[in-house]
Amino acid sequence: MYSLELLLTTILQKYFLNQTYLITINSLPATSTNLNYDFDKILLNSLELGCDSFIIEKANVFDFLETFNFNVQLTIQNKHKRKFIFIINKNDDNMSLINTVLTSKTYKIVTREMDDPKLILVDYWFKDNQSFLFNANLFPSKVKNLYKMPLNVTTIPTFPPYLVIENPVGWGNIFKNGTTNGVVGNVIQNKHNVALGGMVLEAYTSKFLEFAYGIINVRSICLVPTPRKQNKFLLVTFPFTLSMWIVIFCTMITLSIILSYLIQKEQSINRKPRKRPLLWIVQPQSTYFKRQILFKTLNGFGKASFIIYYLTILQSVSNKLLISKFTHRLIFGLSFIHALVISSAYISGLSAILTLPQYEKPIRTLQDLIDSKMEWGTNAYGWIYPLIDSNHSVITELIRTFKVYDNEKLRSLPPRKFAHIVDELSDGSYITPDFLSKTAIETLQLMDQEIYNANPHALFRKSSPFLLEYNKFLLRLEQSGIVAQIIEQVKMAVLA
Repeated sequence: MYSLELLLTTILQKYFLNQTYLITINSLPATSTNLNYDFDKILLNSLELGCDSFIIEKANVFDFLETFNFNVQLTIQNKHKRKFIFIINKNDDNMSLINTVLTSKTYKIVTREMDDPKLILVDYWFKDNQSFLFNANLFPSKVKNLYKMPLNVTTIPTFPPYLVIENPVGWGNIFKNGTTNGVVGNVIQNKHNVALGGMVLEAYTSKFLEFAYGIINVRSICLVPTPRKQNKFLLVTFPFTLSMWIVIFCTMITLSIILSYLIQKEQSINRKPRKRPLLWIVQPQSTYFKRQILFKTLNGFGKASFIIYYLTILQSVSNKLLISKFTHRLIFGLSFIHALVISSAYISGLSAILTLPQYEKPIRTLQDLIDSKMEWGTNAYGWIYPLIDSNHSVITELIRTFKVYDNEKLRSLPPRKFAHIVDELSDGSYITPDFLSKTAIETLQLMDQEIYNANPHALFRKSSPFLLEYNKFLLRLEQSGIVAQIIEQVKMAVLA
């Protein structure tokens, strides 16, 4: 076995045996424009499985890195510590030099600092005992020292007065064809290293960007119209629900029909039989006969309806409407009991309603907002990004009524016809948009149930060298209390 092969075996045993996945690439097309689709698919699948170690042989280094960088942007796996071994094969006619490289007993392992061509010694490896002289780490973290690399920051004025800039760029979108714009696009295209603002964690954006730690909790909630007093003329209908009123009405109609039938039956029994003319036998279905039948039916139904009506409003029934037969009076008595129960319940409910002022049904939950058919929204689609991938039926129905208008349109909307989104910070303060005037806010109230809870995150490009140190710095600020103090000072300055 050649010495170089032994060195490679030693490196694999020391640094790669504990890795979850290891992929070996034996060949790659010479140019990036001719890369095989199958190779892209294999590389993407390996990244999705969490592969973080690669051995590349007989491949152009820059072409592979370009392909690797492209596929990293498509995977949801975010890893910052990946190991690469490139085995370079160059055609060289000097066989003696090749043999020297392959059979050498000692190898000098070197590296370079960022943007510095000077070689730095890392370690020596000896073939005889297959060991390293200094036992140094061949894969150290290369982001501990970024050598004063500039950090380009972009932002949007999401949280005034905490953050205000002139000529802001919008949130931006990531389209299905891979193109982007706005703040998100600037980070993906590496025009900026980090984007600050009220951007919350959501599934689709996480495929293309990495999110820093979120240390401030934000509760997105809707400002909805305050309930108004009910119309006084409608209070008489409030003791029962609509379905209860329908049941009562149908019961009254049913009782009236039964009582009408019994009245007609009693009248037909008590009526003396009379001799019918010959015309009755010849033309039994005459128009006169039909009118007589209709008149008697309506007369009986009207009499029964009056009885049920009098009983329902707890009024005495006239003697002319009383029924003589006992079986008929039994129905009469049951109707009276029914009317007594309904009337007692109605009077009790009405007394309770008239004691306190009655208001419209308030909008307290997401379901209430859906049932009200009221539009809700703001001036940007970014507010619902965390909800887009939700399969919950309530959230899906809620998104259908979400609307986005410009600030001028939002100012002109009637306050009682639109619900506005505001943010509540962890300290209990609220961030209201500029297009909501003080007069409009006085006619609105907060819902009890929030749209969602989230933590605003800074956005970084995939595998950004700044992310790990940024997270550490952010945690130190939070633990020191500086963040809470800044929020408190800004809040007091605004309230003053």
